[in-house]
Amino acid sequence: MAINFNELMSLDVAESMSFEPLPEGQYKVTVDSCELGESKSGKPMYTVDFVVNEGDHAARQIRYWLVLVTKKGLHWDLPKFCEASGNTWPEEPAGRTEDYFNQVALDLVGKTATITVAIEESEYNGETRARNNIKKVEWDKPKAKKKSKASKIEL
Repeated sequence: MAINFNELMSLDVAESMSFEPLPEGQYKVTVDSCELGESKSGKPMYTVDFVVNEGDHAARQIRYWLVLVTKKGLHWDLPKFCEASGNTWPEEPAGRTEDYFNQVALDLVGKTATITVAIEESEYNGETRARNNIKKVEWDKPKAKKKSKASKIEL
């Protein structure tokens, strides 16, 4: 296939895609990626990229950050967050290993939730911008695996 250089010379550069925040409300989402890393202050944190599943904003992405440690201890949402991935929260602190938290990140991909989104204004380089803030994440219950009944097989 030949490249049409005349077209490249005659077209203007398109404006970049806008990153308008999603309107406030609730959205059904699926986890596209989840990574365990560190916050700016060096605390362990999950960065979760959700994709909107339905409606006018289907396929839009929205990012959620869950810092695992607060001033008062572990984040109150952490056990629910881990269990949403299918990994039981270890009541025994010895079970809260690096492998456990990495497994949660891996297993969360593909899980679904309903998120409540707000719009907040933030200042960046002297410019006020509107951005989304996820106020609440309600994880869908994992679908129970159906127990298959063994059929009677005569040998």
